[in-house]
Amino acid sequence: MAIEHLERPRAVQGARVAPLPAASPGPATAPRAAPVPVVRIGLQVALGYEWLASGLDKVLYGHFPAALGGLLAGVLGGVHIPAPFAALLRAVVLPHAALFGWFIEWGEALAGLALLAAALAALLAPLLARRLAPSVRARLGRARRVVDALAFVAAAGTVALGISFYLLDGAPPFWPLPSVAFGGAVDTGLLLAALAVPLLLAPLVELVRRQQ
Repeated sequence: MAIEHLERPRAVQGARVAPLPAASPGPATAPRAAPVPVVRIGLQVALGYEWLASGLDKVLYGHFPAALGGLLAGVLGGVHIPAPFAALLRAVVLPHAALFGWFIEWGEALAGLALLAAALAALLAPLLARRLAPSVRARLGRARRVVDALAFVAAAGTVALGISFYLLDGAPPFWPLPSVAFGGAVDTGLLLAALAVPLLLAPLVELVRRQQ
């Protein structure tokens, strides 16, 4: 017991440990701005301009809805279209060709506008977030969510129309073939549909990340 008392220092009763001085606050670090999705913006601009130009071509032509029925009838008679898609065209589209023509020309134009608006909003968002009042930023945030939703719908329409155009062309092969050495190996409709797929996946990936 004596050795233990010698080895252990006696605690001073009532002694308090003085708190360490608080560290001086350093300069507040500004929040990092969200990175600009360059690839997504590039795809939106390219596809948006493509659809806007294609839709305006049909609108300015003036007779696209009326001419669509004859165009589809000629395609069905001359191009080897996959049988299920050809049956769908004969049963659903041909009897209402004018309505589908109106939907196609304005759908393409509005899809192009939605994609271009989403690209412009993504480019201006970092700049406006630093210069506008919080209340204005909140309103712009809600408007941007609406534009992004419309762009998502436009991307889904791009996939649907692109696959439809690919099937209308007879579903040509997209792998390397010597017979198409002097032409494009990938059909334009299929290429548009493939480029729109990342625009559909990006919002879904962001939603999953936020829920984690």
